[in-house]
Amino acid sequence: MSSLGDLLRDESLSGLISSQIQPGAVFFIFDQNTQKDKFIVILGIDTHKIIVGSLYINSEINPNVIRTKEQKSLQFKLKCSDYPFLKYDSYIDTSYIQKRRYANLIDILVAKKGVWQGEIKERDFDYLRSIMSVSRIISTADKRDFGII
Repeated sequence: MSSLGDLLRDESLSGLISSQIQPGAVFFIFDQNTQKDKFIVILGIDTHKIIVGSLYINSEINPNVIRTKEQKSLQFKLKCSDYPFLKYDSYIDTSYIQKRRYANLIDILVAKKGVWQGEIKERDFDYLRSIMSVSRIISTADKRDFGII
């Protein structure tokens, strides 16, 4: 049986994928920065669709990266019972916004190096955005660009 990606031309597939890149969407991609497969959450898209702000979902809080009390307070726990794509409870790292070029993310997804997994529940997404809105770690410019404030 053919996949949807096999049946659609790249332009049509790009359009379909583009419609899935929305705040709260979760993708499983090969991440060039970490050089491994990662779950990411789309935080927001700038008004010109040039940059996408995304957040990593991690299986645990890495004490080598998350060192300060404020960084720890910005780790949002996801229960695997609420999210079928997770195998175990995990954490969204809201202390760091990973900026990606919109076109590059689409290219990754078109090349089948990424898969839409679902969405963060609205109540969870609203909460993580609210904790980010008062964080001193995240710049005001990033908060504006990605619709946090």
